[in-house]
This record gives sequence, structure tokens and C-alpha cells, in this order.
Amino acid sequence: MKLKSFAFLFFLLFFSLPGFSKDLSGTDIPLQLPHGAELSHQVQKSLESSGFKTTKSNIVYSPGNDLPYNISLVIKGNSVSDTENLRNKLLFVIPQDDFYLKADFYTNLLTKLSAETYDFDIHFLLAFNNKNDFPGFQTVSAENAFLSGIENKQNYSAILFSTENDDTKVISGSGGQISPTWLVKDIYNAINKNRLLSSFRSCYISFLYKQNLFAETELEAFLTAGIPSVCVKTSRNLSPESITSFFMDFCSAYDINKTVYSDTHSIMFTLFHKSIWISETHIIQSIIITIFFTAFLLILYGFLNKNLHFRAWKRIKKIWFYPVIVFILAEGVLFIYKNLLNSLSRISCEISLYTSICFILPLIFCNISLFFFTILKFTPNFKKRTIDFLTFITASINLFLFPLIDISLYPIFVAEFILAWIATVFPHNFIHFFILLAFEIPFLPFLSQFLNNTDAALISNLISKSTALSTALFLILIPQYLNCFRVFTGINFYWIRKRRKMKRKDLKNTIILTSFLVAFEILLVVFLPVSLGQQEKPLELIETEENIITIKNSERDIFEDKIRRVEIHSQKELLSCDIKVSGTNSNPVLFSDYENFSFDSTTTLFPLPYMPPKDMAFTYGTTRKETSKITITAVFLEDGKYYKTTVVSQE
Repeated sequence: MKLKSFAFLFFLLFFSLPGFSKDLSGTDIPLQLPHGAELSHQVQKSLESSGFKTTKSNIVYSPGNDLPYNISLVIKGNSVSDTENLRNKLLFVIPQDDFYLKADFYTNLLTKLSAETYDFDIHFLLAFNNKNDFPGFQTVSAENAFLSGIENKQNYSAILFSTENDDTKVISGSGGQISPTWLVKDIYNAINKNRLLSSFRSCYISFLYKQNLFAETELEAFLTAGIPSVCVKTSRNLSPESITSFFMDFCSAYDINKTVYSDTHSIMFTLFHKSIWISETHIIQSIIITIFFTAFLLILYGFLNKNLHFRAWKRIKKIWFYPVIVFILAEGVLFIYKNLLNSLSRISCEISLYTSICFILPLIFCNISLFFFTILKFTPNFKKRTIDFLTFITASINLFLFPLIDISLYPIFVAEFILAWIATVFPHNFIHFFILLAFEIPFLPFLSQFLNNTDAALISNLISKSTALSTALFLILIPQYLNCFRVFTGINFYWIRKRRKMKRKDLKNTIILTSFLVAFEILLVVFLPVSLGQQEKPLELIETEENIITIKNSERDIFEDKIRRVEIHSQKELLSCDIKVSGTNSNPVLFSDYENFSFDSTTTLFPLPYMPPKDMAFTYGTTRKETSKITITAVFLEDGKYYKTTVVSQE
């Protein structure tokens, strides 16, 4: 094979990448929201003016300070128990800023829900959520504050809901925690009934949500507490009527008797807007049937090989190492590319995940194809049927290997196994070309869920650091690569039968590979989501010595102790603030009416929620012998940049 015949493929790959850039500009500018506690006041006022009775609950107990807080609202149902802690509750967690932006929609929804009668209570929690998780700051979670104040968590089911999103998503897991199937099923049935998702993307594979692919800290807090929970994010472009109908349908279908079921392995897909669910029991039954069917096929092929004298089985032992070489080639190219990205990152040259995928996958495919064409170059009479049976064997291995990791992966690999079996039955190369295309179909729902519901930064981090992911990916793709080799072999044999000049064979193979490469990149452009092109930049805090915070201390004696009062004033609106009181040899804080916890053996931290007020005060008791130091670290936003300032007050 002439090397120059393939050299332009790499230039094609490099020069085609700029054409795949997507328009990422034009992000919407959010409406100006009230700051901090004012948002909580406005939301509570809006609810009470509409005739609803609300309950205020502190995120941080800090008397005298006007801090943001959670707001609760309960719609009573016809529960068999009159004891509050024993009543079953369906909890909807709504961000306060989301309610503020769509107050009319939510008040109308609450009015409709109040007019219905359910055998459970509907509890709305309007949570004041953190918007930025600044590095080095202690995050105070509104959800954790709520969870710490409730009893009998087993009586709760929670839906974390928001409407101000780019697209509709359902996330049922975070941090390795996952919600039970019955709750996810009810959510998807209501979503599909009201057409909140397109039919192509209306699928659910529980395996994805058991991995650490989602950073929904609020959802993780509820799942860790043992509360069945799902996070639902709807597009801001949906009509209020369709979202209201979703709520009503979900509440009507919700059954408190389902809460005893805890199975988590399931798959759902839609067909003509009808949800088809494959439960954990059905998956296990299908796996058992497949084991017997596969064993029967292997015995059958062994019998046919003996009586019909198929030479494919005898030749497999001569090419068994081809999948191993394919795997090593793919891993080698990815290893080199990872190291190249690390080198570029050191010189502040960042490449987006979208560009990386559009480059590395065709490059791996190109290298593997070169290996296949090299075989055809030096072995022109290569037996096509040998590849068919080798593809069948690798697909069988995948079928038994990957469902051991998670049984919800079974339908994907049983489809791959069936296609590999069809390839052994029909030898015509034209059929194998369509089988090659069909190999991608079982993975489309999986990739759709993975790419559209997972944060781009988490995907990038997973790809760059996880060796297991790349190993699994290339094992999955080996049957497809072998079937592609089978197509190349069939085309090569066609030209030999036509008695074309062999010196033109390399050029024809180059044309084939170029066609596959271009088609592959076009598919990547069509199916990869735009969000992968958005480069995730780490949050940068700029250190500043600007004197925006002043501290005033006063104290009074009580017997042998002192009560110290600390007053804080900020000239700017703060986003986050840490208040630490430190001693020289021991912790100076003996007691305080304000919420606090020991940061270390000599330091106490007084936590504050996101967006604290400009003026704050707190008191604590200390001994006369102990000196203390007050350190205030705060973050504020100015001219689109985050600034960090630190003020120290020594006694």
C-alpha cells in the first residue's frame, strides 16, 4: 500500500475541523432578581397575597440578621392518619428565583392542585439555592437545612423541579445514588403524555444515572437521606398549560403503595409517543433465555463446521489477534492524544470537548482502517467468512461481559449480538453494509441520554482521567470495526473479480476510507449537542485588598466570661461570606445563640447562606484569658468578575 495514497486523509481531518464549529453566542441575559433575603420576602409576599398559608424556615439560624430562608406550603390530602409525621407527602422543591420569574404560573398551579383531593399531602418547598460554589468557601445548602428538620423521611417522595432551562431533562441519580424505577416511570409517563420531550430523546437507561456523571448536589442530598427523588428540568420555551398538565397527571398517577418497591434497573423508550418499559424482572428473564440461545447457536455452528467443512473456524485461530491489535491501536492513539492535550493545557491552549471528539474518533477509525487495508494489501485472498464468525464471537463476549456490570445494558448488547449473528447467516457484502449502519442504532438512545443529560465538564473530566471508560468503549466497538473490515474485504474482492489493475487498488481503497471518514464526521456534527462546544472555564477569584468590609467589636463581662458582639458592614453586595473566629491555643467560642460549628481545634465558623446582607452582627461567649482573631473572607461581583477580599480583626 502506498503511504502517499493515504497521507491526504490526515490533512482532510485537520482542515475539516474548523467547519464543525457551532454558533455558541447569543446567550440570554437573565432578568434582574431581588438580592438575597429580599427574594425570599418577595416570594412569600406573592404567595400570601394569593391566599396561601406559608411557613418560613431558616437556612442558618442567625437571630437579628436578615438572611435568606426557605418557604414551605402544604396542600392537605385525605390521609388515613391525622398525625403530621405519619402522613405521606409528595414534595416539590422549587427554586425561589424560578418561582419569582413565573409567579403567575405557580400560583395558578397551586390553585388547581388545591381544588383536587389526593390521599397524600402535597408539600411545596421554595428553596433559596446557591448559585455559585466558590472554591474554599463553606456552602450552606437549603436542601440540607430542610432535611435536617423533618422526621420520618420514609414518608416522603421528592421532585426537584425548575422551568428556566435550555432543554427538558430528567435526572434520577447523582453521586452514585439513584431513584427507584416506579418514581422515574411515573415522571416519564407524565412527560411523554404531555409531549415535553421529543420521541427520539424520550428514553431512559438506569445505568447512566448510577454513575458519577451528574453533579446535582440538591438531588444527591435527598437521595442520600433515603428519599426517592427525581430532578426534572423543563425548557423555558414550553407553554404553561403543558407544564401544568404534567403536574396534574403526575399527581393523579402517584400511588403511595408503590413506595415499597426499590428496584433500580430499568429501560424505557417511546414508540409513537407510547412509553415501553422493560423492568428488572423482564431483563433478568431475557438474559436467561439469551444464555440458552447463545449456547445453542455455538453448538449448532460447531456441528455445521464439522459436517459442512466450513473453514472459517479453522482460520479463526490464525486471525484471533486482530481484535487485540485493533484495541491496542485505539488505546494508543487515545493515549497520545491525551498527552498532547495535557501539553497544550500547560501553555494555556484549551481545546473544547466537541472539537476533541470530532478529531479523535475519526483519527482512531482512520488508523484502524489503515491496518485493515494493510492486511488486504498483503493478503488479497483473505477469507471473508472468517471475519463474520470472529465478529460473532466478539459480540458474544460483549453480551456476557457488559450486562455483568449493569443488567440495564443488556438490550444494547443483545441487539449487537443479533446483528452479528445475521452477519454469519447472510454472506452478501451489500447486506453487511446495512448491518454496519444498523450496529449504531442500539447505541443512539444511550448516547442521546449520555451527551444531552450530562454536564460537558464532567464528560471531559471523565474521558481525560478514566482509563476504564476508554477500555470499555473500544471493547464495545470491536464487533463494529470487524464488520467494517468485512465490508472493506467484500469491496476489495469485487474489484479483484472485475480484474481491475492492481496498481489502482490503493487509490480506490483511499476513496472508500475517505467516504467513510467524511460520513462519520457528518454524523458527529449532526448528533453531538452544542453544549459540548462550550468550553468550561474554572471559576476564577481575583484577590483584592480593596477595603469594602469594616468590623466593629464590643464586649461585656458576665462573671468570668465575656460576651463579644461583632458587627460587620459591607460597602458592596456580597455573594458569599465566611466568618471565622480563631484562638491562639484553643477554640475561643464557648457558646453562641448563632449557628456555628468547629472548623478545627482552634477555629469556629459561623456559616452564612448565599447572598448575605450588607449589615450583619453576631455574638459569642469566650473566656477573658483567651484572645481571638476574626477573619472574614467574602466574594463580590464587579464588572463581570469575581473578587475575593479578606479582612482580619485582632482583639
